[in-house]
Amino acid sequence: MAMMLGQHFRSSQIRLDHHTALSTGTHTAPSYSIFKPSIQCKTEAAPRVFGVSDCHTDYLENFKWAESLDKQAFRNDILLLAGDVCDELTLLEDTLTLLKSRFACIFYCPGNHCLWIRSIDASKNSYEKLQRILTLCQDLGVHTTPQKIDDKVWIAPLQSWHHKSFDTDPDIPDIPAATRFTIADYAACTWPDENENLLPPGSQRHGSVELAQWFDSLNDGPIWDELLKTRHDCDVISFSHFLPDIALMPEKRFLFYPPLVKASGSIPLAERIEALKPDIHLFGHTHFAWDAEIKGTRYIQAPLAAPLERHRRLRTICFTAFMTEIKIKDGDSSGSGVSSSTWKTVGDPTEAKWLPIELFQFNNPDLCLANNGDIAAVDFAFASFFFECQHRGPNEPIRDAFTAANEATHGIITPNTGSDVDDSSPCEDEPLSLCGSEERGEKNKDGSDLEKERQPRQQRKQLKFGTMPGPLGAHWSDYYASNPRAPEITTLATWVAHLYQKRKERRQKEEKRSSRPAATTKN
Repeated sequence: MAMMLGQHFRSSQIRLDHHTALSTGTHTAPSYSIFKPSIQCKTEAAPRVFGVSDCHTDYLENFKWAESLDKQAFRNDILLLAGDVCDELTLLEDTLTLLKSRFACIFYCPGNHCLWIRSIDASKNSYEKLQRILTLCQDLGVHTTPQKIDDKVWIAPLQSWHHKSFDTDPDIPDIPAATRFTIADYAACTWPDENENLLPPGSQRHGSVELAQWFDSLNDGPIWDELLKTRHDCDVISFSHFLPDIALMPEKRFLFYPPLVKASGSIPLAERIEALKPDIHLFGHTHFAWDAEIKGTRYIQAPLAAPLERHRRLRTICFTAFMTEIKIKDGDSSGSGVSSSTWKTVGDPTEAKWLPIELFQFNNPDLCLANNGDIAAVDFAFASFFFECQHRGPNEPIRDAFTAANEATHGIITPNTGSDVDDSSPCEDEPLSLCGSEERGEKNKDGSDLEKERQPRQQRKQLKFGTMPGPLGAHWSDYYASNPRAPEITTLATWVAHLYQKRKERRQKEEKRSSRPAATTKN
């Protein structure tokens, strides 16, 4: 699917001091170059900050989701992309260019899928692909380092990588270990040899903490120091692809593949967030909607995920505030009925019109970020360890065995009953229109205000210089709001154990069939 999405923006104001690590082979942290371009607009509405993770635009349906975003509704707004936009570099360029045409500012941090090695990318390894991605973002004007907006709000993308020691919970017995055959990243990502001295010793091992520490070091520098220094004078919104806390995903007994926890989070990231204490932190990777507060920080995951996931387990991907519960009564032959529930969104869930999710709205309606006015708004800083971007492959999205493996790796089975979820959403009797074309002031056919219908009708929380939405409601975070975690329970949940039993029986049948002697024919 070849596509031309318009000319790429290249800022004439970019100044880089190439980091010597790329030429000398040292693995020290990058230095930074600070400068102040003007990002301007003229609009009557205060800017908003939206977020989404795991766009996976390798799927045609997901790329169409990006194309369907209204061309005017977000022209003064900011979008945070919390990793895993897509696997292939040329498609990443197309996706970022498309989203940049919809939003005033784009912030992005790479995810694990972004660093999978494709022959089409012409990258030797994931280290080189990371540098090419960051150079591409610089060329497109997509921000990958913290920026302070109007001296009031910091937006801080945090680079990170997963490691096995993040998992501190007991393992589930008799489950295959985390290896290159069960964790797609271990096979799809490759790193420079130790003798190249580009990464710390030990980084080449699958799930090594050394690699996670190196990724975390990319956040260090003058901008990080300034962020910490001024943090208490501003609102802070940070985001990462990986999890900073094991409490931000279901326990192992609920997971289709329990060792997924070992490839999901980062302790160095957790320590950085502990030092920063952001007001809001957006994350991704596990493909579960999440909305919970831990130690004063609100953690949100808003995944687009794969189209098949949205169909099969919509309830764990979408937010309750954008869904409605449909009560069903199933009768048996005796005439008695059993009440059950199902959840659905307005329209096709594949279209995911509840995304991107609003995270924050500035108080100041005079702060403008789009490209047609005269108000300077943002201080920028770019990491200066990029190097020359190499030739890109053909402009063709890819979907192969690695992508299929990802679907299996992120699998989770959800109970069919609704007994373990808080069903007290104030919006459940008031289905929301999930239209993606919510230009401010635009009306529905019946004359109602479309913009008011997009976000949940709940009390917003006031921060220093803006507000964030009320509770969004998410299946698993709502469950843990009323049920303490019990990682010491290492027995698989009944519905998960049933699947493993079926798989075991199927494998036994195949082994029995293969062990039968071949039939002989009489002459």
